[in-house]
Amino acid sequence: MAIGVLRSSAAATDDGLERDRHGETDDRVSPAFVFSLYGTGFTVADFCDALPKIKRLGFSAFQPEIYVATAIREWSQGASRVGRAAADLALSNSAGGALSAGGVRQPRATRS
Repeated sequence: MAIGVLRSSAAATDDGLERDRHGETDDRVSPAFVFSLYGTGFTVADFCDALPKIKRLGFSAFQPEIYVATAIREWSQGASRVGRAAADLALSNSAGGALSAGGVRQPRATRS
């Protein structure tokens, strides 16, 4: 399985890990992780299912992106479910902003 890791601008330390200002590692899983599990047409339920796996692998954040235009409606209505599941696992959204039905940013669908 391919796992994409995004690095932030946190400072590298002697142990080779990047740490944020609080001393926490700041590894973020890329969207490639979710679509390697479910394909690019993954659903809100698929993404929620992936979150515990992301946590178990030791990541602290994820980047939500959708890749098919037909998913926009589902994500506009179900994004808050992903936000709640992530909050329950203490995972943060590295794309910034809240995941909520009213707060979904206009996605960039790359395939139709």
